[in-house]
Amino acid sequence: MTFSEFIRMRLGFPAIIDYATAASSLPYDIRKQDYSDTLLKEFGLNRGCSAKTVPADYMLGEIGPEVRTELGLPQGVQFVTGGYDAHCGILGAGITQATPQVAADIAGTFERVACHQK
Repeated sequence: MTFSEFIRMRLGFPAIIDYATAASSLPYDIRKQDYSDTLLKEFGLNRGCSAKTVPADYMLGEIGPEVRTELGLPQGVQFVTGGYDAHCGILGAGITQATPQVAADIAGTFERVACHQK
């Protein structure tokens, strides 16, 4: 379980994870958008323990009244999955399949240069 999944569960939502964050774990195959049975077996992990994967813009719904009251949030606050910071930064820099000429230097906890490869 990642911190994202933990926070979602604490807010009353199911344990789900966006594709990019799931891909940051070794057993997830981003191209197939599924966990690799081979790698799960290799790591001794059970598929049933893996969170459901969804797109980064997946709308979970409105935060429930109990949690909303505890956090002091107004009614109607919606929760969306979001994504891994570096991956969102890459998209924000305009790096897509349509822009192979674009690259970005993303600095933070780790530094990386990102570009799209065909």
